[in-house]
Amino acid sequence: MNWYFLLIPFLLSVSITSDDYIDYSYPDRMPRAFGKLKERIGKLDSLPTYMQGEGIYEPPIDLTGYGSADDYFDSVFEGNWQYMAAGYDFPVGKPNGRGYYVAQKFMQSGHLGDDFNANTGGNTDLGHPIYSIASGVVVFSKDIGGGWGNVIRIIHKNTDKTYTESLYAHCDKRLVKYGQFVEKGEKIGTIGTADGQYKAHLHHEIRTEVNMPLGKGYSRNPTGYVAPTMYIRSHRPRW
Repeated sequence: MNWYFLLIPFLLSVSITSDDYIDYSYPDRMPRAFGKLKERIGKLDSLPTYMQGEGIYEPPIDLTGYGSADDYFDSVFEGNWQYMAAGYDFPVGKPNGRGYYVAQKFMQSGHLGDDFNANTGGNTDLGHPIYSIASGVVVFSKDIGGGWGNVIRIIHKNTDKTYTESLYAHCDKRLVKYGQFVEKGEKIGTIGTADGQYKAHLHHEIRTEVNMPLGKGYSRNPTGYVAPTMYIRSHRPRW
């Protein structure tokens, strides 16, 4: 048997792996893409109180008259079963995040999400599409300025009747409105710079505790948050 026949299965496995998920081989690009981490945190720390998850940025949904957020969203999704989340895709390079890397990972220096940047770095992904990671309903879509810029929040009802929330920040454009139902893979916005605060990238959070205040994107306490890439990988569609 010739040696190159043994090489074929290996090459196939490498090809499948490289196509399937996000490329993590660019950790050195984070400083060039986003600037110094201390500067980024400083911008968020300097926000007015009302932009730090308090005041007018309390939880986006008023739950008056409902026992819990689950009760409220049960009523929202009633009759809209077609928008339940049947698996999750990546918010960029759909469906598998191909062509992107995570420049700052979940809980790195207290970071509450994953920052997605194109492998080409810098501002090369400015205007690239952002997709809803699963079907759901938009509960927040506003430009709040400061270190956040344009922010979109979507609630997803899972097949096990639990809820998950996804957040997309620093968008250049928002293409969805409050109360709008969206499908998995639907284009909801484009990658931006938070009005010039950073180099272009997507700050993406996934929360298993829904309807929390916006927050600042950094905290030593990750209660209610999960690592986006790990969550998506473990909840990929089964068909």
